Formats: sequence, structure tokens, C-alpha cells
Amino acid sequence: MSDSDCENLFNYLIDSPNTIIDYLAPLGWKNSPFVKIFHPDAEEVFEKRLRVHQNIGELFKSLKDESKPTLDEIRKELAENPKEVNQYEKFIEIFGSALWCIFSNNHEVVDEKGRVYDIGSFRGSGGFIADFLNKITQSVTHSTT
Repeated sequence: MSDSDCENLFNYLIDSPNTIIDYLAPLGWKNSPFVKIFHPDAEEVFEKRLRVHQNIGELFKSLKDESKPTLDEIRKELAENPKEVNQYEKFIEIFGSALWCIFSNNHEVVDEKGRVYDIGSFRGSGGFIADFLNKITQSVTHSTT
């Protein structure tokens, strides 16, 4: 299928971003499991930073004495710098990742009528999907301003 046919398929799949967001997060984006993926809590950030600190300490013995991160420091940092959850932006990221997993690496997707959709190689499919998502993101941004 042509690039325009592939774009039409993606438009069909995306239908309405708000419809899909409502489906993925019926209790609201802030109450969905996706929020934790993009915005881990202080305990998860602490565990990750502690592992990084320990790994760096193992690699560079001279840094081993550097102060370890503390949970209180991370809680304070997160409280002082709260990250706003932009549900549409996160939806686009999830949707793009799903498209890329399905269509990348020369995968052929066949619809119910037997038509083959192939958007190319690993890198080529990433570019195609990025261009598509940039286009729809710009149209949504321009229509809301």
C-alpha cells in the first residue's frame, strides 16, 4: 500500500485521541497505570538512583565515598519540581510506540481485505511514524489555539 494508504490506516486506528484516552484510562489519565510509567513515585526514583550510584561506585572506586542519594532528598526534589501530566502527549508516545512495535523491521501488516501495509525498515518505519505523529500533533495544537 502507498504511504497515503498507510497514513489512512493510522488515522483509522487513532480515530479520536480522546476516545482512545478514555478507553485506556476510563478513570482519568492521572488515575491510570500509565502515569506510573511516565512519572514514577519517590521510592522508585530512589531505588533507581541508588542502583546507579552503586554501579558507578563499583566502576570508579574513587567515587565510592560520594554521598548516596536519600529518599527524603528525592521526595523534596519531586515536590519542588512537580511534572505536569499532559495526557495527549503521553498518549501520542504510547500510540507511536505501539505502531512502531507492530510495523517496524519490515513487518507486513495485513488488513481484513488482504491488503499488505509495509512502511519499511527499522529506521524507515520510525521516520514514517514520527512524521505521521508530528502531523497529527500539529493539527491538534493548531486547532486548539
